[in-house]
Amino acid sequence: MMSPTGKHVAALELDDFKLEPVAITLWDLKDPALKKLDVDVRTVIGAGTNKSGILLIKTEGDRAISLWSVR
Repeated sequence: MMSPTGKHVAALELDDFKLEPVAITLWDLKDPALKKLDVDVRTVIGAGTNKSGILLIKTEGDRAISLWSVR
């Protein structure tokens, strides 16, 4: 997922053997370092963007979801 500014990329990392999600990593295109987001990737059910950044949609149990903004 590319941020609307074109300065950041969020990527889902998969286990090499099981192909299961293990992390979501944020890359600042001006910095070679990758930053793993402090989020339980198993709870992320969607992603998108808005004017200010990347959005993650997470499940918060059986009856709730939350929207996280990544900047």
